[in-house]
Amino acid sequence: MFRLMKLFATFQKSPHFLVTLVFQLSSAMDIPLMRLSQAKSNELVNVSAYYSGELVSYVQKVLQIIPESIFSLLHQIIELQTNSVMELPTRLEKDKVKDYAQLDFRQKVRQFWFIVARFYINTHMT
Repeated sequence: MFRLMKLFATFQKSPHFLVTLVFQLSSAMDIPLMRLSQAKSNELVNVSAYYSGELVSYVQKVLQIIPESIFSLLHQIIELQTNSVMELPTRLEKDKVKDYAQLDFRQKVRQFWFIVARFYINTHMT
């Protein structure tokens, strides 16, 4: 599972990483399948089906990490916005404005939204 999380982190930075990974994994099967085809082996269909199934299974695991991570980030944003916001009084002294600005809170929310936005751009701007 840790490897899949590292893949997700890489996918956030490079939009074409996942596509490249799938093509590389599928092309890695070409030579062994070509050798089986040249040998006119009866096992070509079985071997091809097995490795194709393994590739599909791996890609499904990788793709499952993406929505889990995004919804985890959204949950953290919701938690911050509902539990960390201080109520603003109707009257506020000038020297207290900085305390009510909650700059550290806003920084955390901004970082989470940046990750979500970067993922969206990477998946929709290809």
